[in-house]
Amino acid sequence: MQGGRKGRSSEAHEQSDQLIATAIAAAEARSAAEIAVAIVPRAEPYRLTAILVATTLFAVLDMLLGWSRNIIAGWLDPFIGRSVTNWGVTSWEVTGWLGPVIAIALAITLFIACEQTRLGIALTPPHLRRQACLTRSRLLFLDHDIDATEDRLGLLICVCEAERHIEILPDRGIAAVIPAERWAALIDAFRDHKQTAPLESALVRLITVVADELAPRFPAWAGQSNELPDRPFRS
Repeated sequence: MQGGRKGRSSEAHEQSDQLIATAIAAAEARSAAEIAVAIVPRAEPYRLTAILVATTLFAVLDMLLGWSRNIIAGWLDPFIGRSVTNWGVTSWEVTGWLGPVIAIALAITLFIACEQTRLGIALTPPHLRRQACLTRSRLLFLDHDIDATEDRLGLLICVCEAERHIEILPDRGIAAVIPAERWAALIDAFRDHKQTAPLESALVRLITVVADELAPRFPAWAGQSNELPDRPFRS
């Protein structure tokens, strides 16, 4: 079953990537700009959030369980008090480790949940999530040489799926002509469309409207080369 799910997921990604690649090829045929798309499942693991939340939970649980230590020891006395005291250990000493152990176990569980699920994203303030997505987008921009096109006309569309966030990063040749506010408006339109359409459909539409912005300002010319892959980057 697990292999079947992976196979279906891989097939769906292949179909989605082909649709996006076709849209990019069509957009680049109209413009001298180079468009790249990156799709990342999650911008980062939000380890700092996981540490802070797990540490807070441990402190609170350790305190609460410490207060209940007398109750636990009193409840266990009828069951283990006699046999334990024969060994020279009291039920108070036996139950002393319960609070920290329970608190540590639950804190570790929460830490893992924050790193592996959407819980860490939900517990991270929105402005920090946006910053994480922007940082990841900038790293991908550099890692895939989008800043190294001949005329500095590269543009990255980066989608962070778990955060439901998108960034459009143009290189300096485009940024000098098209203001950032225009890309922000296109992102807002993408979000509206994404509410009722699959990701690949919303991306294809976004690529088309991006090309509408680029084509009049950076028209295509005969013999231009394709400097960036049309298929989206997935990481």
